Amino acid sequence: MSWENFILQGFSQLPLVIQIAIVISLLAIVTTAMVFISILIMRGVRAYKGRRNSRFIQQADSLVLEQVIMNEGLQDDKGFEFLPSKAFHVLPLEKKWVRRLLVERIMEYRKNFSGSVSNKLRQLYIALRLQNDAQRNINSLWWNKKVSAISELFSMEVGGMEDEIFPLLHHRNRYVRGISRCYFVKMSEDQPFEFLSDIRNPLVTWEQFELFNIIVQRKDMKLPLFSRWMNADCHPSVISFCFKLAVYFQQYETIPAIMRYIDSDNEALQVDAINSLGKLVAEEAEPAMVAIYPAANLAVKVEILKALGRIGSGKYLAFLEDVFETSGEFLLRKHSAKSIVNHEALSKKELLELESHSDAGSLVFLHHAMNPLIKY
Repeated sequence: MSWENFILQGFSQLPLVIQIAIVISLLAIVTTAMVFISILIMRGVRAYKGRRNSRFIQQADSLVLEQVIMNEGLQDDKGFEFLPSKAFHVLPLEKKWVRRLLVERIMEYRKNFSGSVSNKLRQLYIALRLQNDAQRNINSLWWNKKVSAISELFSMEVGGMEDEIFPLLHHRNRYVRGISRCYFVKMSEDQPFEFLSDIRNPLVTWEQFELFNIIVQRKDMKLPLFSRWMNADCHPSVISFCFKLAVYFQQYETIPAIMRYIDSDNEALQVDAINSLGKLVAEEAEPAMVAIYPAANLAVKVEILKALGRIGSGKYLAFLEDVFETSGEFLLRKHSAKSIVNHEALSKKELLELESHSDAGSLVFLHHAMNPLIKY
């Protein structure tokens, strides 16, 4: 009898519970061994890639420094044909991982330089056709590859991909949608804001912040009237975003459209609209704001008081005094006092009268509001 048969025969004669325990133990041992082997292989691969990448990163850094950053002959604005792109062909750019490393190094340098150097790095990126991988990855089935690809094209300011990226404005993944919108606003020459009409999900705060910064930094863009998106067909977050843009770009023509939201059922829109009207110094909006004040909730009342102070027409100083003297709410007294002070020369008489007959608690509010270091 061979030893294999002996073991099998002995195993078969054991109780079932013991057999199960032995099988489980063997599986645990094999699994543990496989895990350790996998870890060793992964560490070996990581170490190999680290040494390999380190060598090419040093080579790429040397080329970028010598041929672009430290090359005095490139300090004027010459075209692609004058870039020493041939020098970079000493790198095995036919290998995808080498191209990836070079792209990462160029992007890293571009973050740290501006002006002519930044422009030359972008030109080098295009001259070496390093954008081709990103352009292919736009059609990847994996959302993270799409995001990475569009982010790269966005960072390197590679235009001409609007047709491919347009369908991604409605992608089910919000990160793909977000970076696609950023790309469109930055790179589209004809219709950078068209996507605003089609937004059906909330434009969250971080998206608004990113888009706002891109719009503000772009100097070659012809701005539309943002009142175009201040209607019931657009998502409330889009309307709110357009309020902010109208204020920043001082689009006084949008005031009538913003005034429609003074008595909106959406409290957030109502607050944003009143805030925007105050910053646009919309004197014509004062009567409507004062009219809704008695029935408004606290957040809206506070914004109305702030807006009256920013507009500073003087027509509603008596209203502000009344709020200051009769309200028992801390925030209303604080902001009414500040708005009275903000009328400056127009409110000197009223301030003297208030100081003369106010009690100690009221004087604290007034002196706080008069402090020029305190902003709101």
